[in-house]
Amino acid sequence: MARSPTLADVKTPAADRWWQVALACVVAVPVVLVFWRQAPTVLAGVAGLAVLMVALSLPSRRLMVASIRSMVSSPLGIVVIVALAYMALSANWSLAPDRAMGHWWDVLLISLLVLGMVAVVRQHRPDPSPLWLPVAMALAAVLVLINVASGSALNGALGFGTEIFRLNRAAVALVLFAPLAVALLARAKGRNLGFGLLALLGVAVFAADSQSAKLALVCMLLAAPAALYAPRTSHRVIGLLAILALLVTPLVVGFANELVPSAVHAHVGYSTLTVRGEMWREFAAFVWQRPWFGYGLESTAVIVDTPLAAGLSTHGRQVIGLLHPHNAPLQVWVELGAIGALLWAAGVFLAFRAMETLGARDLPIATLTATGVFVVACVSHGAWQDWWWSLVGLVVFAFAMIFASRPSGQR
Repeated sequence: MARSPTLADVKTPAADRWWQVALACVVAVPVVLVFWRQAPTVLAGVAGLAVLMVALSLPSRRLMVASIRSMVSSPLGIVVIVALAYMALSANWSLAPDRAMGHWWDVLLISLLVLGMVAVVRQHRPDPSPLWLPVAMALAAVLVLINVASGSALNGALGFGTEIFRLNRAAVALVLFAPLAVALLARAKGRNLGFGLLALLGVAVFAADSQSAKLALVCMLLAAPAALYAPRTSHRVIGLLAILALLVTPLVVGFANELVPSAVHAHVGYSTLTVRGEMWREFAAFVWQRPWFGYGLESTAVIVDTPLAAGLSTHGRQVIGLLHPHNAPLQVWVELGAIGALLWAAGVFLAFRAMETLGARDLPIATLTATGVFVVACVSHGAWQDWWWSLVGLVVFAFAMIFASRPSGQR
């Protein structure tokens, strides 16, 4: 008996056009980030609207609703819901309740956006060109190099900021999209071109000023041999290491500067590396004052202005006055306590387990990307920044589109 058609079998011109819009938003991210630092948030919103138009152009919504229900009721979905609820609850004891709710809404809306986009992809397979992302990545890398070589003359000529740090988010995007872009190009046009793209991306990342992007790329390259030759084992090991790092963060970050060789401190510089270790040591001390529930969402942004920081030295207050700890696991511990840390550890575990549904050919790409995301989160950016959540959400959406576009036997 012939099987009943699903939304994946339905191809309409309108849906295909809107898929192209959504794909264009994804591949535009690294390019637009060279000029505009808030690009991921806006492009994620446009991509979400395009996917909504895909859903509205389809003849049935039943399977899509079922897809959303299955995602929400999965163990990962339940943990995410509980974590979001706990984050909202923590605003009641936050030192900055208004700021807390503002960031909570950002995280909630972006999470719902990505959930909806992935749910539509699961029921209506797009058919993206494998070369769109690699070409866009190469263009973004060239634009970064032009700006670095010219003192950001290109950005200045277009009316954008010329400070070198404005290229940092573009460098992070190059790193996070790199495994997928390189794999797509290598599979479509050959390994040599794939290695060529990887080399170009590496040169651009190391030419830029983002030390977190450089560290993430190095970690990904070091993990690549194991990921390629023992996909499932290395995936589980890296996942367990990520969970362990999250759970022991308050115990080890106080010694971060001592663990890094002095030559590295001298090369990278105080304002980029050493100050982070000092900041982490000061923030880690707050964990033990409220170890279970923390100080509430976004409290790290204002704790310097409260009596809680009165006992710190002048320098201690200076280093914790930089809006956030630049370390997502530590920010979770300070703001949400052990309960929040355990929820996020459970989320990381379930996310890594969900990736194991990928075949041995695709799993290394996901493993290396997850490695890059976790490394960047551990050394840079605020845990709840909308642009960061949007960027990671678009990476997840890109994976969903590429992997959903292939029959299960080819994954």
